[in-house]
Amino acid sequence: MTQLTVFGTLTTLSPFHMAHAGVSAEIDQNGRVRKLGTGTAKLPCTPTYKVPFPLSGDLAVGFDGTVRAIAEVPCLPGTSIRGKLRRVIAKRIKRHFIATGQLLSREAYHCIQCGAFSGDGIKANLTTSAEVIAADQQLFTGIFGGGPRLFRSNLRTHDSYLYCAETEATDVLPVIPETTALIRAYQATFAHPFIRRDDLLDFLDPIAPDVIENYAEAFESWQNTVLVTQERKALDRNAALEARAAKKRGEVVEKPEASAPTEKQKKVMLKGQSALEAVMPGVNFGFRIDIRGDDAQCGLVLAGIVDMIKEENFGGKCASGYGRMAAHLRVMNERQEEFPFLDYDGRKLLVGNQIKSYDDALESGLSQLTSASFEAIYNPKTEPSPRKGKKTDDHDDDEG
Repeated sequence: MTQLTVFGTLTTLSPFHMAHAGVSAEIDQNGRVRKLGTGTAKLPCTPTYKVPFPLSGDLAVGFDGTVRAIAEVPCLPGTSIRGKLRRVIAKRIKRHFIATGQLLSREAYHCIQCGAFSGDGIKANLTTSAEVIAADQQLFTGIFGGGPRLFRSNLRTHDSYLYCAETEATDVLPVIPETTALIRAYQATFAHPFIRRDDLLDFLDPIAPDVIENYAEAFESWQNTVLVTQERKALDRNAALEARAAKKRGEVVEKPEASAPTEKQKKVMLKGQSALEAVMPGVNFGFRIDIRGDDAQCGLVLAGIVDMIKEENFGGKCASGYGRMAAHLRVMNERQEEFPFLDYDGRKLLVGNQIKSYDDALESGLSQLTSASFEAIYNPKTEPSPRKGKKTDDHDDDEG
């Protein structure tokens, strides 16, 4: 059994944005991204994903002189890295099956893509020790596990934190690049305002009336739909702000009455103005993945990491050029021996010769991989247990 740790840095070559679900923000009058309701609203803003870090000493003093106990540090979540890595590796598996003329069931396909096709898989018959061993030794399932019986994963993807003064103080990074100028976390992000163009409502397309059926009716219907939807969002936002203000005053308001949208909000609604928070180019994130498996399984993950880096689309808004990253990665084995793995500067990708043995093992492992092995692990054909008091096929109806 081989144990490898892949570690190093990812360097942003373009802005990077990872949406933070469930968190609302706005741009204040100074152009800074604030949590909803903490500043004078200028534009609604989608914040990038951040993780709280404790502060002490000089680091606790913010840019405005206020003392804070927590800093919010931009982060590329380990779950996002794992999901992206899983899908690039799944592409290799699917290409192998296409080349060899093999097919997968829908259930096995979903397990390969995202881990499980159903949340009630625990109801499957109890797993035997032989099945656990088979899943652990299979090229793909031995790494990612999962399936209806929740086999163990042997892959651990860590959160990638921004290299900054706050993370250096807590010693959570795998390695600090000598060339990295340690900035404060709040200095690494910026607000990117934008306008979502609607060619119909903005009358940008002069031939729209000639190609849209019942143009006048369609235009009026769409305009009303947009205004109603945006007004509902503005009312929800105002209600949240009023609830927060009431809480600060010590009042208990279950369902605060929302004030109507302001004139500024109405202009924003009509133009589709918004913003997102992004991490600036030229900063570094830590990177670490731990692998446990045979040489072929380790080779599969290493090949997947190469594919993932080459795709250059971390986070959101990649179609707009966001999410490009350079990478400088090394590998350490169970004997604490290190060797170069991957260097990518945005143009040229170099892979170290030391991983050739893992590539050879992967090629051999892929040649023996069958869709039947996936079906046995990810789509077990089990018979339901007989109910008490019911006859089964094992009973003889003529038995007295």
